[in-house]
Amino acid sequence: MKKLLTLSTALLFTAGAAFAQSNDATLTQTGDDNDATVEQIGSGNSAELNQGFSGQGQDGALGDISQDGTDNSATLNQRAWGDDDNEHYIDQVGEGNSASINAFNGNNYG
Repeated sequence: MKKLLTLSTALLFTAGAAFAQSNDATLTQTGDDNDATVEQIGSGNSAELNQGFSGQGQDGALGDISQDGTDNSATLNQRAWGDDDNEHYIDQVGEGNSASINAFNGNNYG
C-alpha cells in the first residue's frame, strides 16, 4: 500500500508539471515611461506585449519578453510619439520558437 501511495503522489506532481505548459500572456500599457517584462518557461507558450497603442503613442517604454522552451511565440508592439524613444527585447532559448517586433514612429531600438 505504501508503494501505491508513493506512486500516486509522484504521478500527481508529474501531471501538475504537464499542465503548467501552454500559457498565454497578453499585456497592454498606455501612457509614458512604462516598463514590462514577460517571462515564460516551458513549451507552447504565447506572449503579446503592446505599449503605446489604443490611439496613442508613448515615450520611454521598455518592453522585454523572455521565453525558455520549445514552440513558443512572442509578439512585441510599440508605438512612440514623434521622435521619442522606446526600447524592446525578445530573448528565446529552445527550438521551434517564433518572434515578431513591430515598432512604429520615433527612434525605437532593441
